[in-house]
Parts: sequence; C-alpha cells; structure tokens
Amino acid sequence: MSHRKVLRIALLAAAFLMMALIFYFSAQNDVQSGKTSGEVTEFVLNTVVPEYKKMAGAKRQSYRKTAELIIRKLAHFSEYAVLSALLTGYFYLRRRDDRLLTALPMGWGLASLYACTDEFHQMFVSGRGPSPTDVGIDSGGALLGAALVIAVIALRHRRLI
Repeated sequence: MSHRKVLRIALLAAAFLMMALIFYFSAQNDVQSGKTSGEVTEFVLNTVVPEYKKMAGAKRQSYRKTAELIIRKLAHFSEYAVLSALLTGYFYLRRRDDRLLTALPMGWGLASLYACTDEFHQMFVSGRGPSPTDVGIDSGGALLGAALVIAVIALRHRRLI
C-alpha cells in the first residue's frame, strides 16, 4: 500500500473520529454541556488570568460568563477547523491531478454540512436547540481549516493555487 493511500485512510479515520467527538458533545443535555464548559472555563481563567482567583461576587460571575461564551464559540470554531482540515487533506490526496481548488470546497462544504446536521441533532437533546449563529461560526472555522491546509500544500509545492 502506498504512503499516499495510508495517509488518506488515516485522514479519513481521523475525520470520522472528530465527527464522533462533535456528536458526543452535542448529545450532552444542557446541564452536562454547561458543566463541561464551566469546568473548561474555570481551568482557563485560573491558568491565564491570575487576578481571576481574587475577584469577588458579581465581578467574578460576569467575567466568567463572558469568558465561557468566548470559549464555547472558540471550541465550535476550532472543532470544525480541524474537521475541515482533515477532510481537505483527504480530498487533496484523493484527487489524481492534485487540484487544490477541488479539495477546498469539498472539505469546507462537508464540514459545513455536518455543522447543519449537528444543529439539527441538538433539536432532540434536552435543553438544547439549533443555532444558526453556531452554524456560521462552525462554517467559518471550517473555511479557515481548509484554507490553511491548501496554503500549506501550496507553499510546500511552491506553487500558486
């Protein structure tokens, strides 16, 4: 089996694992999801913002609420950037003519489509619901992930798209 084929299979397997991870987080009800993001937020704030530990009452809650929103949206963006990067790499290696412009819309499009199905899935999870804003954030992350892969490939081959 060629190195290219092994890499293609590995990228596709990693993409499916990423999709499973996204599905797992989306299947959490509102309480579970809030607990997970709250723990991540507390960890990040305690690590990155030294004065956070000294904040009291309303100021601490306000700071935490804002940070949690930012962290949750960055998580959406990042998950889909990774998914799209994996899919774009897969489609780039799948093509015999190695056309970069074919891989980008395929990776970005499939990741964005998965974002839509993810929001649909959340309609059936207790305390959760679909968010068009999240689809936009997810699609933006997917576009960045695909574009970065294409840029790296183009630079590696020292050619323009």
